[in-house]
Amino acid sequence: FMKRGRQYVMPDLVIFKGGKDVESGFKEKSFSKIAVIDAKIKLGDGDVRQLLAYKSVFDNAFKCPIKYMVALLSARPLCPSLKINVSDDARRILEGNGFEVIDDVMPGREGERVFVEEVRRFLLS
Repeated sequence: FMKRGRQYVMPDLVIFKGGKDVESGFKEKSFSKIAVIDAKIKLGDGDVRQLLAYKSVFDNAFKCPIKYMVALLSARPLCPSLKINVSDDARRILEGNGFEVIDDVMPGREGERVFVEEVRRFLLS
C-alpha cells in the first residue's frame, strides 16, 4: 500500500568527504564528514518536519561529523511577486537542532559567500 501524504525522499545536496574505499559503499566507516544541504525559498512548519526527518535518518545511519545547512534563496530576483515567508519559529527550531540557516543565498549576494565559506570551513577542517 502507498502511504498518503508528503514523502520526504532526500535532501537537495549531500557532500560526502572521505569514502576512499569504493567497495565499502555507504557504510559509516567510509566517510570522515558529511554536509547535508537543502535549499528553500519559503521556510515553515512542513519544512521543519522534512528537515528534522533528514537529520534523523543521517544521524542514525552515520557516526561521522555531519553539518546540516539550509540555504534560503532570495526569491525576489527569480519571481518579484512571490511573497517570501520565513517563519521565525521554524528558524529557531532548526537552529536549536543543529542546522545552520543562511539567508540570501544567490549568485553574487552576501549569502552565497557565507554559504561557500561555511561548506569549505566544515569540509576542509
